[in-house]
Amino acid sequence: MPYMAVPDSLHYCTESLRMSANDSPLMSMLLITYNQERYVRDAVRGALAQTYTPLEIVISDDGSVDGTFREIQRELETYTGPHRIILNRNPRNLGISGHLGSLWPRVAGELVFVAAGDDISAPERCEKVARYWLAHGCQPDLIATDLATLDSAGRTGGRVVVEDLDGYRNVEAWFAHQPRVVGAAHVWSRRLMQAFPPLPAGSWEDQLMVFRAVLAGGAAVLHEPLVLYRDGGQSAARRAYTAAQVAQRLLANSARARVEIPQMIRDAESVGAGDKVAEHCGAKLARETFVHAMLTAPDLREKLRLLFARFAAPVAAAVRVRVFVYAACPVLLSPLFFFKRRLARCVQV
Repeated sequence: MPYMAVPDSLHYCTESLRMSANDSPLMSMLLITYNQERYVRDAVRGALAQTYTPLEIVISDDGSVDGTFREIQRELETYTGPHRIILNRNPRNLGISGHLGSLWPRVAGELVFVAAGDDISAPERCEKVARYWLAHGCQPDLIATDLATLDSAGRTGGRVVVEDLDGYRNVEAWFAHQPRVVGAAHVWSRRLMQAFPPLPAGSWEDQLMVFRAVLAGGAAVLHEPLVLYRDGGQSAARRAYTAAQVAQRLLANSARARVEIPQMIRDAESVGAGDKVAEHCGAKLARETFVHAMLTAPDLREKLRLLFARFAAPVAAAVRVRVFVYAACPVLLSPLFFFKRRLARCVQV
């Protein structure tokens, strides 16, 4: 069973709290963690401090190999608040999307707030988003909010303003301009989760869930910074300073795209838009298939064969040559990355 038996001391409400005195709907928060022992207690405190009720909080560790789960337990030991707490620990790491997908059957709330173990939800996050959703007739299937950055020392910085999603009503709008989204501040309707299968392992939940919301009829943005977003945390972008690092990133991106694109096509088929999405995504899928094949080819002969193979024709020549260089002769790029590293040091000084 993916869910552990939890001591009675960690359950702090009864079924009567599923609906409050004023008939407010039950909401859920999924706080997912992995190797975040330094920050996780702050994340748990943010979840427990939510002012909205009734609220269930699922805190789930994805097979951490450090002290993350121990720190979660310590934070929960003294909790006596109104929220229902469900504690879970995966026996093995599933990755973010696989982890979230495994938790879907356990969610009972009408809205599901996603939270990461190195970020902090503002105490009023659930309450403000719930009010927004109710005020808009419970229509948006995904609500994003702005974020405030938080450095490793706990100092707040700038504001991350997410892109408005109200104008995305069909797949044409999506492919005309894919929005910049940050999954750490997303809220999904349970209706949306029930309309589509659990997220596939290896995908990124942020883009895929927004795409699903567009298919389902709508996403919205509440421009308030309700999540403190860890700058430099696990979700932060990593700069590449060697050819090997770039190749690793290209391979990871291709692996994710080869999971996400077929899933997007399947999702679109459920609303009769599968052919449109397949047409839009065909070239990208061909490119990512080529990238994966080139970077995993066992020897130079196979790399040369792939470079000139017929199936590579849909992929632009510049892309084929670039990926071939990273795969077959990365030493040619050494001067470029030498200057890139020197420039980075100068900027830091």
